[in-house]
Amino acid sequence: MPNGQTVSLGLRYRLTSALVPCTAVLALLVAATPCFAGSPCTITCPANLTPSAGSSCSAIVTYPAPMTTGPCGTITCNPASGSTYPFGQTTVKCVASGAPNSSCTFTITVADTTPPTITCPPDQRRQGSGPVIYPPPTVSDNCPGLNSSCAPPSGAVFPIGNSTAVCMADDASGNTATCAFGIDIPSPAGAPALGATALAVAIALLGVIGAFAARRLPVRQRR
Repeated sequence: MPNGQTVSLGLRYRLTSALVPCTAVLALLVAATPCFAGSPCTITCPANLTPSAGSSCSAIVTYPAPMTTGPCGTITCNPASGSTYPFGQTTVKCVASGAPNSSCTFTITVADTTPPTITCPPDQRRQGSGPVIYPPPTVSDNCPGLNSSCAPPSGAVFPIGNSTAVCMADDASGNTATCAFGIDIPSPAGAPALGATALAVAIALLGVIGAFAARRLPVRQRR
């Protein structure tokens, strides 16, 4: 260092000696490091996410990178953004390469919001008044835990005439779907159905009215 030159290191160190060895300058620079160090690394993760499950009861989730301040280096999150997340809750942890003790976590909860699909059997027609056995409905869902039932159930005795059976499917997340179909039990031979009975009553009633009216009309005298 030239004789009489002044060296300034921030506000803490000032060298005015005529000759300072290089090793001393390096030592002073190392000692001065705390004066220039920034704030420590901090990581702020994104908010918790609740995506809907797809056809395979999972979801591909893309989330924003965590916010950082200070010397954090590279941020690595596991599972990574763009991964396939299963149904339910998964915790994501993000860590800084430059400060291993600095990390944050958030959750991704894949929810099942899709109702099941249900298709009822075609309308049923049976002779007689015995139990009616009908095929079960066709059901499907994107997640496990699917149940289905019909009322009145298959094997029940249905009354003569037209009845309706209603079937419902529900999954573990409370999503539901319904369908309905008809069950027709014709009247047995010799016992007219309700429609035929009503028509016969109407015809008979008209006949009674006609006969009563004929008796009230005056009889024309023969010439």
